Amino acid sequence: MDDRDRDFARFIQTWGDANLGSFGDHTDPSDLQHFHRSRAERLRVAAEAAGFSSEVGRISRSTGGLPGYVESLYEQAEFRRRHGDI
Repeated sequence: MDDRDRDFARFIQTWGDANLGSFGDHTDPSDLQHFHRSRAERLRVAAEAAGFSSEVGRISRSTGGLPGYVESLYEQAEFRRRHGDI
């Protein structure tokens, strides 16, 4: 992993900490889809502003879209909140 990759990983971690909160147990699946789409757009804008356009584009292509990537970030963050960092 080079410096650019480490910087992007740190950016993603910081962004996730600031933008991904817990939904609770009673969230409608359609609300989740809206959440992931809107957070994906926020991530794209923030990544581009931070100089990570190519990285976020690569993630979008390799994960089937940025909303799916945001969903996976949320799932990882939720797991860490529930079980601690393992």
